Amino acid sequence: MSRLPWLLLAPAASRAHKERCSDAVRVDRAGVVFVYDNRAVDPQMVVWAEAHLAEMTGGYNRFLQQLNSAGQWGVTDTDLGVCVALIRPMRDYILRTQEKIKQAGESASKGS
Repeated sequence: MSRLPWLLLAPAASRAHKERCSDAVRVDRAGVVFVYDNRAVDPQMVVWAEAHLAEMTGGYNRFLQQLNSAGQWGVTDTDLGVCVALIRPMRDYILRTQEKIKQAGESASKGS
């Protein structure tokens, strides 16, 4: 009898996580444009690139917040893997763009 309440709650928790994942994916895909995916940051446009990066980072953080809002994920939860796979390109883009902005800033400071 003590296992019964846990068994009743397990599907609901899994369903809640699936819904959080779906919501997070919608947040992730809303207005996402990888502007600097295939090009460098122009040293004269560093301020704009930083604003773009802040917007992307904000979206990434909203994704994580939405993803975690259903509580702790189980290690073997397949939906978590799907969600992580969906967010990884955005995280990687943010990291690459940070490096491009740093290089553009260094280039601008050398040129001035």
